Amino acid sequence: LMPALTLAIVQQSLVQLREWHRAMPALGLSLNLSADDLASAAFVDQLIALVQALQIAPSTVVWEVTETSLIDERSLLSLARLNLKGFGLAMDDYGIGYSTMQSLARSPFTELKIDQSFTRGALTDGFARASVEMSVRLAKEMGLKIVAEGVETEEMWAFLADLGIDEAQGYLMAKPMPPSEFAALLARGLPQLQQARRA
Repeated sequence: LMPALTLAIVQQSLVQLREWHRAMPALGLSLNLSADDLASAAFVDQLIALVQALQIAPSTVVWEVTETSLIDERSLLSLARLNLKGFGLAMDDYGIGYSTMQSLARSPFTELKIDQSFTRGALTDGFARASVEMSVRLAKEMGLKIVAEGVETEEMWAFLADLGIDEAQGYLMAKPMPPSEFAALLARGLPQLQQARRA
């Protein structure tokens, strides 16, 4: 049932994105897909059809791919199709293992998301810090957008911003919330990030 559940979540999310686009046309949305889902050409056809039916610009949608070590040739073809359609593609939960580096090198990803297990420990653990710094250098060499997961403090965001991280997600920005609260959050702004940037 997983492909059907994923498509249902994607559809609900895209409908919400279309509503948000009335006030914020450039707002982007990231959604998780599994490598198993991508192995099905029919599944990818349905994804593309959903976006087209709702008249959403593909450039505002990023597909985050999990289990990247399981990517096979069919999944690679699906990633290439989505990339050609103009969607963003993020390697989710990036670590430093050989299998994930190999997947990154042979896939048309546009973003790299650094796993929170590294970012959370980067200020206190030498290995985690080195892993984050290495991931940032690799992503920059490959021309990828860099997103850090698990950012919970201003100190952590300031450290990552200095490294050149493009975007971050975590409780510093906001905890999960209903869509009705999201527009109000954006209207208020996120002053904690402004302060961290200036620090």
